[in-house]
Amino acid sequence: GKVFRPTSIKAVKAHFRRYISALHYQGIELSDISSLDELVTQEMFQLAMRWFWDRNGGQTSRHVGEIAWSIRCYATKYLKADEETIAFYARAMKRLRVRNPGLSDKNNRAMAQFDDPKTIEAFVSLPSKLWTKAERSNKTASTNRRTKEAELCVQTAIAIEILIFAPMRISNLQNLRLDQHISWQNRQAVIHIPSAQVKNDMDLVFKLPLSLSQRIQTYIND
Repeated sequence: GKVFRPTSIKAVKAHFRRYISALHYQGIELSDISSLDELVTQEMFQLAMRWFWDRNGGQTSRHVGEIAWSIRCYATKYLKADEETIAFYARAMKRLRVRNPGLSDKNNRAMAQFDDPKTIEAFVSLPSKLWTKAERSNKTASTNRRTKEAELCVQTAIAIEILIFAPMRISNLQNLRLDQHISWQNRQAVIHIPSAQVKNDMDLVFKLPLSLSQRIQTYIND
């Protein structure tokens, strides 16, 4: 089978913790449980999923479905499940797992704000405004040392502008390294994130515009 990346393992662990918490809220005395296998029986699974179902207003969600899927994988793939157990989990997944393509409702609501041209203008102009604010902050500082405010403004400006020209997950942005992910071609920065570090297993390659590349170089130097 396919080996999970560290981020995937972390997500599955979180799903199991939430699942066990649901059983706790349903009155299960966890101190009496001697192994994880006891928590993935049909009865336990129904009890935990009922708590998530009721908590979510009598319906499932993408998050609830992913928790259910993690438990299902352990119960049917890690353990030697019989045909009845496999069929039970298959029926449960049809009801609990959300497979709608595209963005989630939450993300669609977040993206809807960009239907307003003023919002788009404010967003794309923010890095330049932060950069200008940083320059003014340094000029008015009482010493020749750069102020903390200026440093944070520049850092934020570059992060936002990278996302404008190189859309990626925040975790990938946070883990960018100069010695691993950024190279230079004719004074332009090129970001390359290998597929093993990307959630959907696709290489990310972005050649940044000269203006942003110059700002990144200034950030590195200063």
